[in-house]
Amino acid sequence: MLLIPFLIAMFLAINMGGSGTSPSFSAAYGSNIIKKNLIPGLFGLFVLLGALIAGRKVILTISGGILPVEDMNASLATLLLFSSAAKGVPVSLVQTSTAAIMGLGASKVGWGKILANNIIKRLLVVWVISPLISLCLSFLFTTVEHKLNLL
Repeated sequence: MLLIPFLIAMFLAINMGGSGTSPSFSAAYGSNIIKKNLIPGLFGLFVLLGALIAGRKVILTISGGILPVEDMNASLATLLLFSSAAKGVPVSLVQTSTAAIMGLGASKVGWGKILANNIIKRLLVVWVISPLISLCLSFLFTTVEHKLNLL
């Protein structure tokens, strides 16, 4: 019974490594600040620290507004893992996992109640606005750097 969730979790971990490690360490590795063999250990360490520091608050936020903890069981956890792992493209694990939880919550209480939730509204706005801000800042800094010939 635990073999299937374990295998799905391992596949999810591989996806997490691909979609998380690359953007997190590519600039440091490309500029020779960090050696390639240190990246997996550092990534694992920071994932663990993130889970220890912020994990409880994330769980409380999600369980308070999207899917109550009481509704979670082993089969739903397996479905969540599979839904997050089966995305096929390297997308943020946070976004795919939260979207999978939203889907489970919607199956329990309906989409109207889920989308009316303020937590979901804030998440969706941040998911759209944050990448746009990053794009604009990157464009601005690169344009300024090229004009000033700083590097």
